[in-house]
Amino acid sequence: MDEQILENIPALPPHQYPLWVKLFGVSIIIATIYSLILLPEYLVAAKKMRAAQIAYQSGNYDESIQLYSYVLETVPTSKAARIGVAEAIFSNSDKSDDEVGLTLLQGITLDKDTWARIMRVMPVEYQQYFGDVKQ
Repeated sequence: MDEQILENIPALPPHQYPLWVKLFGVSIIIATIYSLILLPEYLVAAKKMRAAQIAYQSGNYDESIQLYSYVLETVPTSKAARIGVAEAIFSNSDKSDDEVGLTLLQGITLDKDTWARIMRVMPVEYQQYFGDVKQ
């Protein structure tokens, strides 16, 4: 008897999602695939960033500069890499590239601790180009 009742009920039409929902879903899939494609490059950059920090701490400034430069090629907007390479440039014995370090710091807001760290290695004549740090 239940089968006869079910046979008389018309089937529901298949649901159709609006076009904007479909496009949004496709854009999420594309963004995910794009992120997965870039992931290995960013992982390598993260490893090189850590290696650059270790090289700087051990006093190997030239290697640190090379590693930070690789990170900046991969992620040009990396504030930590720009600060790190500038710090390594100011710390190395070659004073001819100090202007490059100054250029890398251009447009970056430094917190109090970072400024103190940079100020220890930055030549005194370049410190005048920076304003006071606000707390």
